[in-house]
Amino acid sequence: MHGSVLKSWKEERWRGDAGFSEYVLGIIRDLIADVGETCTSIMGIGVAMGGLINSIRNEIAGSIPMGISGYDFQKEISEKLAIPVIAENDANACAWGELTFHRSRNVHDFLYVLVQMRTSQPGRHLYGGIGVGIGVVINGTLYPGANFTAGEFRSAFYDGQGTGQFSLTDAEAAQVATDPEIRERFFRELARNVAVIINVMNLDHLFIGGDILAYQGEVETLFDEEIQRNWPYDSPVQCEIGLSSFGENAVVYGSAGMILERIFSDQIFPLGDIRNRHGRAEVLSDFNEAVMGLGER
Repeated sequence: MHGSVLKSWKEERWRGDAGFSEYVLGIIRDLIADVGETCTSIMGIGVAMGGLINSIRNEIAGSIPMGISGYDFQKEISEKLAIPVIAENDANACAWGELTFHRSRNVHDFLYVLVQMRTSQPGRHLYGGIGVGIGVVINGTLYPGANFTAGEFRSAFYDGQGTGQFSLTDAEAAQVATDPEIRERFFRELARNVAVIINVMNLDHLFIGGDILAYQGEVETLFDEEIQRNWPYDSPVQCEIGLSSFGENAVVYGSAGMILERIFSDQIFPLGDIRNRHGRAEVLSDFNEAVMGLGER
């Protein structure tokens, strides 16, 4: 099932003084109303954001961009709507997109590096506007880690000069989009960190997405250079580097892919499979029961 886009929206909607629950519920309800009669065909809704998110239990341990912690997304959002709503980390959602919609490409072991370079004032107060998250896919499924924090990142070269993820000061981070020299330092530091993961894990694909796509002419060769430099053997590293398949829509495509996987994965993965850790089988059963109940609407 590759799916097709029936309708798309793009809107900047600042949260302002609204609480997180009010903000998210307002967006979802507006979208459902705009869909109209097609709403009866919707089996689930994915919501992606930066943060520590247990998408199986639908809980958010913490999200710096959203300013929340210890948040029960299942209780506060999903249970207040007629359609199941699942939260996911944004970089993980991007990885789900590549995995779900490209299964025929035999891409099973890869990283998805999501780079956000916020230039608007409301976003620049976070780490100078730079945010990097990583989605990890092993053996054909997203790897969440023992505590659903896999892919959370801070550079090995971080030295405490700034409040962000890299060795850049906050002032330098705010100039990445406008200063080519600082941008090259940032890209190369990121590439050196990614190279270690690629080579240690023996991953054969790397996807790069987010605002970094505006500089695609600068990044692909640079990442390949650092991956090869990090490898101690004469034979070259076999890792295909590519840009996000879905461009600026990667997060929303991936959120849909995550929902699709959630619906069918209890049939794809047997109960003894490692992918059913964290009580996954029980949660999937509950989710599918909710989806099947939508037919009674």
